[in-house]
Amino acid sequence: MFMKEGNLKPMYVAYYEKMKPVIKVPKSRKKEKGTSSYPKQVYFFELMFPEKIRGNDYKRVNNLSSLNTIISNQINKGEFRQSLIENLYNNSSNIKEIYDYTIKELEKYKNYSINSMLTICNTYKIKVPEDISSEHLKLLIYFLQKCVIEHDPLTTYMKQKKIQSAHLKDYLKEVVWKDGVSGKAGIRRILYLADRSLEEHTIKKNPFILYEAGEIEYYGRGRTHKPNYEKAYKYYSEAADNFQHPLALWSMGYIIMELTDKTESLQIHNNLTEKEKYEKALYFFNECLKQNPECGAAYNSLGKACQKESNKIPDTLKEKYIYQWGRTPIDLFKKAKKYGNVYGMNNYYVCLIQKSIRESAEQKKKTLAEAVSVIKEAADLLNPWSANRLAEIYFSGKVNGIEGIISPDKEMAKTYYEIAVYTHADDSC
Repeated sequence: MFMKEGNLKPMYVAYYEKMKPVIKVPKSRKKEKGTSSYPKQVYFFELMFPEKIRGNDYKRVNNLSSLNTIISNQINKGEFRQSLIENLYNNSSNIKEIYDYTIKELEKYKNYSINSMLTICNTYKIKVPEDISSEHLKLLIYFLQKCVIEHDPLTTYMKQKKIQSAHLKDYLKEVVWKDGVSGKAGIRRILYLADRSLEEHTIKKNPFILYEAGEIEYYGRGRTHKPNYEKAYKYYSEAADNFQHPLALWSMGYIIMELTDKTESLQIHNNLTEKEKYEKALYFFNECLKQNPECGAAYNSLGKACQKESNKIPDTLKEKYIYQWGRTPIDLFKKAKKYGNVYGMNNYYVCLIQKSIRESAEQKKKTLAEAVSVIKEAADLLNPWSANRLAEIYFSGKVNGIEGIISPDKEMAKTYYEIAVYTHADDSC
């Protein structure tokens, strides 16, 4: 997305040449990077974008050749887009009008000058601090540049700004404060409002209501009391297509992936090959992470996909959809754990156990100790699979047959066996 075919230059280079800023790389920056020559364009990029937008991979950059790859991997992730939404969204402004005016203004100036940006901001009453180095203005400049370079990214950006605080307020007002979400009354109300928004178009669609309706149908809590994947997918797709709801995007991919593994499919995917179904699922996982790069469920799904044999998910698809988020299953499961996904914790635990088998005695103990802490975190979240595993560890005092990692504790074993029983031990990772 960041680079276009042809002679167009990377954005940070184009700006550097157009704006001709007076840039002097501080000696401290050169020293930090361990080089006597640090490109001004690279330092300009640092000034243009805050660290959370650049991403951790950027820390390895100290030359122009590697910067483009890092930018393309990092700049379009969800953190950046969310910052863009928060900084540009203005209820009193029409984005389409701003876009049209922007094109005319930039054509008139024949460059991407700060003055033209400020003119646009003033015209549409977009509040920008006078300090032109402010993050707000940097984000606006990036948005306008994308409008010019990519001609019409308006549809994409309109999608990015769809979920608003008003949707959450309406969800609280129409569902939570009236009937809650767990009881039968709340379930009926959610389904009623979701169906009404789709069929009668008498109320505005709400991403939170649509997503919850999908959950209700997926888990068989709807009118038929049986899982209805077709209806669940429909609700999810409405939340995803109209609002880019991150978990709705992930849920669509999850349904496709799970059904494909069972050699089944939704009706709309009957004509797709197995590879095409897997690719569609991977696409949705990617879209989810672009909206919310802290979605543990998506990392877990990509980790499981990364484990599949190459004839199911070939390396070309892994390269396109998986490796930008993590190169190995254990990397992806570790990220899933980091962001609180209990199934990612379970899978990370399994990877650690497998990893320990190939290690020296000293390193093995460290890895197994980490495995215990991971499975305990999942068990404390009341996951039956992990609770049962942890209970076995406490009961035997062994981790994968190895002693000295944890002391036997029958009382703790009893506690976690009870958790496993009361939370239905047929759950799996």
